[in-house]
Amino acid sequence: MKVYIGGTMRGSANDGLFVNQNYRDEIARILELHNKDILVFDPLEDCDVKASNEIDFETGKRVFFNEIDEVCDCHLLVVYLPEASMGSAIEMWMADERHIPIISITTMKENWTVKFLSDKIFSSMKEFEQAVEKGIIEELLKV
Repeated sequence: MKVYIGGTMRGSANDGLFVNQNYRDEIARILELHNKDILVFDPLEDCDVKASNEIDFETGKRVFFNEIDEVCDCHLLVVYLPEASMGSAIEMWMADERHIPIISITTMKENWTVKFLSDKIFSSMKEFEQAVEKGIIEELLKV
């Protein structure tokens, strides 16, 4: 079972720098601790994504669409949104179009992308972990 970890990378920053990405390790830890059959896909582990500030337009475009393809190839999308993210919104849209369940971890429960595309919304990492412990992954995937 492949789970894609989505979330804000640069947000609205114009300086090209990443926002804090510690949430990725925390989501992976929670998923792997409670579900041994999960393969976590973290786009930040893609060396092309890490270097995307320094790559040309065509390479950047390839990286962008490759990550969308990865979302479309997953069984579940878990997205962390401390702020709005255009890339994450596209990932959510693509997952929804393919009937891939979406879990959002955010306080932006009234954001329309979050509200209308998420199958489950959790306000905090702690709330997400409690739900994972109680079997939310299996419930959404009907395993």
